[in-house]
Order: sequence, then structure tokens, then C-alpha cells
Amino acid sequence: MIRNGALLSPPASDGALEGITRGVVFELARELGIPVREESLGTYDLRVAMR
Repeated sequence: MIRNGALLSPPASDGALEGITRGVVFELARELGIPVREESLGTYDLRVAMR
């Protein structure tokens, strides 16, 4: 999800898969100057992101 101009994703320790697509998205975001952060996200965070 995007919050305050940064790409947020849950860490692998929360169950996110560390796949090729995820890695490519992170790499592209960084190349475009978009900060990438891994942090735990709750259901509230996801509901708010969908607005």
C-alpha cells in the first residue's frame, strides 16, 4: 500500500512472501525515488488504504 508517499509492505516475519515480483516492485519503487518500508499492517491499515 502507499502511505504518505512511501510503499509499505508487511515483512516476511508477518507472512509476506519474499517472491520475485515483490522484489522487482521494491526495486522499481526505489529507482523511481519512492521510499520502501516493511512494517506490520493491520486490517484497519488495509481498509483505510482502499478509500
